[in-house]
Amino acid sequence: MIRKVYLALIDEMVGTLASYSEYMQKKGRLRKFSAGAGARAFLEMFFSISTRRSS
Repeated sequence: MIRKVYLALIDEMVGTLASYSEYMQKKGRLRKFSAGAGARAFLEMFFSISTRRSS
């Protein structure tokens, strides 16, 4: 159950970021790239940095 909620939340976040990227691409503020792949990469970097232990 928790896994389903977590995955749904991640999918919603990816969708929101991808939509924003597509919007900015149409306005000419971002160059063309796969918005979904870019959103996933951004979230992976964000979670990696935010969960990293400081030494």
